Amino acid sequence: MKNVMIPELNRVYNCFDDGKIRMSRLYTVTIKEVIPFDKIDEETLSWWKEEVISCYWLYRKDTDFFIKALDVEGGEQVFVRTLSNGWFSMGFLIAGELDIDGTLIELLNQRMKQK
Repeated sequence: MKNVMIPELNRVYNCFDDGKIRMSRLYTVTIKEVIPFDKIDEETLSWWKEEVISCYWLYRKDTDFFIKALDVEGGEQVFVRTLSNGWFSMGFLIAGELDIDGTLIELLNQRMKQK
């Protein structure tokens, strides 16, 4: 697996709902846990396996870490690797792309300057 940045504990990161890079889709999460694959709980592991099947175009069939984060409303989100080696949260509501290195917010800023 290509070496990809791992988010820092207790740091706030930008996310984009449904991976759509728009101001209206921007929210933040705080990283609470970085869990190696071999240490993840059975419930999250099972959930991930289901997501890999149902969203085969998005999630990798293997991963190294699970990232647990809290959104601004206190809801937990679990992020896993995407096929492009980014991070995307599992689930339907507020599933989003995690901006670890700031490239997504930079893209948003560039788009806003062009308007």
